Amino acid sequence: MAELSLLAASASAVCSGSVRVSVGNNYGLSPDLKTPLVLSKPPPLGSVVFCIQHYDFGTDATPPTPAARHDYVTNMFLSHFRAQCTPSTGLHDGLILWEDLQHMSYADFRHRHANLHILSAGDDDPLLALWTALHHSPTRDAVHADLHPLLHPAPSFEKFAAIVKSKQGNSSGGPSGLQSKHIQHWKPAKVAEAYECLARTWQNHSIPDPWKWKWLVPIPKSSSKRIQDKRPIMLMEVLRKLWTGLLVDEVTASLHRHSSLSLSQHGYLPHHGTDTANLQLLNTLETTWDARRPLYGCSLDMSKAIDSVSKLLIVLCWQRLGLPAEIAQWLVDLDANGYTIVRTPHALAK
Repeated sequence: MAELSLLAASASAVCSGSVRVSVGNNYGLSPDLKTPLVLSKPPPLGSVVFCIQHYDFGTDATPPTPAARHDYVTNMFLSHFRAQCTPSTGLHDGLILWEDLQHMSYADFRHRHANLHILSAGDDDPLLALWTALHHSPTRDAVHADLHPLLHPAPSFEKFAAIVKSKQGNSSGGPSGLQSKHIQHWKPAKVAEAYECLARTWQNHSIPDPWKWKWLVPIPKSSSKRIQDKRPIMLMEVLRKLWTGLLVDEVTASLHRHSSLSLSQHGYLPHHGTDTANLQLLNTLETTWDARRPLYGCSLDMSKAIDSVSKLLIVLCWQRLGLPAEIAQWLVDLDANGYTIVRTPHALAK
């Protein structure tokens, strides 16, 4: 379908107060691509539109206008995501680099984090465990050797074409409106053209501007009608998800190949999830029961655990596993200085 030339998707600006989205005419892939978006009707932006007026605002009065309701929910999520900075120097502010850690003594490491007031008792020293883990990564060199070639050539066209073909067409896209089902209608020449643009972007270590924009779609945690009981789902550009998926697949394959991750790691891995974690838990319970031995456990739910980790510490942890610093920084920079818009009827109307 020639009308689905969405490489250069253009979208109208979505503005409300200090939160705004502006997606350019060129889709951020290449300055020489100016193919216009031609559709018989505007592309659907997902099946969920957040109708705020139907929810319970608690002690607050229901905002009277669509713009006021949009601003209310935007400020609610801004407050939710505004995590306090960790009061430590070094790991979170970039003063300690990977190269520094290789020559740093534990005494110096502990002195730099003394203001955290982390207690130690004999062998029970959390800071010592962290320092040791940062120094001890037995598979790091092997993983780094696997992934270092990614710095220069992009993932192959065959892998890109395969992942385009494998994606389901029912997933929602980002603010541009480009969706997986549109890409699946591309002719081979268009897929090849998209790959060349993305490969060139990767070789320049640049990030297309539209990849910085996201829709935030509030969905209910339960049957509650309270506005505060909504959890956010982020919708990103499809081509961003495809390309980063290729890179993450390469990283994950190397980590698996060299057994770099704990067997207890179930999150963010293919074919893993709460189901595999539950099986491991059940096996542990059965083994303990059969052996008539005591078993102690605890469950921790940390507020804003993901949001409060600094980007610099994420890069440091990636380096520990063997990912080249340049690739780790590129992945982290995808979410740096980005823009997020709550998808409400008011936002869609702008």
